[in-house]
Amino acid sequence: MYCVRRIALDTRLITHTGVGTYIRTVFGGLPQAGGGDYTFVAVTNLGLPTLPGIPAVPVRSRPLNIGTQLLPWELRRVPADLLHVPYFTAPLTWPRRLVLTIHDLISLAIPDTVEAPLRRMAGAGWTRLAARRADMIVTDSEFSRHDIEHRLGIPAERLAVVPAAVAPEFRPAADPAAVETFHRSLGIERYVLCVGRNKPHKNLRRLIRAFRRVRELLGVHLVIVGLAAPPPSLGREITSAGIGDAVRCVGHVPGELLPLYYQAAAAVVLPSLYEGFGLPALEGMACGTPVVAANRTAIPEVVGDAAVLVDPEDESALAEGMARVIQDTELRQRLRERGFARVRRFTPEAAATRLVAVYRRVLNESRPDRP
Repeated sequence: MYCVRRIALDTRLITHTGVGTYIRTVFGGLPQAGGGDYTFVAVTNLGLPTLPGIPAVPVRSRPLNIGTQLLPWELRRVPADLLHVPYFTAPLTWPRRLVLTIHDLISLAIPDTVEAPLRRMAGAGWTRLAARRADMIVTDSEFSRHDIEHRLGIPAERLAVVPAAVAPEFRPAADPAAVETFHRSLGIERYVLCVGRNKPHKNLRRLIRAFRRVRELLGVHLVIVGLAAPPPSLGREITSAGIGDAVRCVGHVPGELLPLYYQAAAAVVLPSLYEGFGLPALEGMACGTPVVAANRTAIPEVVGDAAVLVDPEDESALAEGMARVIQDTELRQRLRERGFARVRRFTPEAAATRLVAVYRRVLNESRPDRP
């Protein structure tokens, strides 16, 4: 007898950066990729945006605290065969199949990214417990797969790589005049764009020191999206470098404006010491903007030959990479063409199709006992 299986998708972080992008782009394409074999419901909190075409199931529990352990009870009347949680705080008592997405292990690799020691310990413990409970762990890159296997001791057969996707709004400008108008509204001329928060692995202090050299050479600005104002340590670095008038921190940018920041930039820089994927590099490529990126962790795997890769701990190399990409017209065109080809590998449709294959595998396999 043919049976359509129901899959519950935890979308309670849909408005967050990072995980929210994953929910909107990857989860959003699942109904089409399912081919009628699966139905989907979106677990959400009241007042949050919903995914088009996926019925919402509102719950009261919040995703990032201990209350999320009540989720199995809240979903007791929803006959879901599988629950997919796209972050580490999974409900450990979920009685049926569980798929967990772990995007990276930055909090274990670089503990200082979580400032509060108690929160750091709780997060690490929860990650380990959830990983052991999950029937399958999905991650964004081969680098992260290897990291999870070795740091958490998860067998390779319980790990699947489903690369993240670039949302369709990131594309070359359909109206160059609109980009020019937006650029003028910023009140600056050429600029390098960095998208990232002030976390140790984002390497912003070295970026500031490297950018000072580029500023002296080319007179460009640095725009940082995701940072509303420099924290004291970074502010001192900017002041010491004498580039306070050349660094613009614009904080959170609404989704409809972010492509404009990419499209108007002279270059995108991703100087991170650790990334489980590195989506800003691909978003820049999709918008036709050349990219300078760190040669660490998952980033080379994601960008391939479509970016200038540099040692993120070498300020001279970082500065030289930015200057080359801004000045060298032939290099810019070459990176633009390679970037367009590269991002075609990372579509929402491709990610959703691979995710459905994971669900099929999990639902069709017998469930072994695990500690």
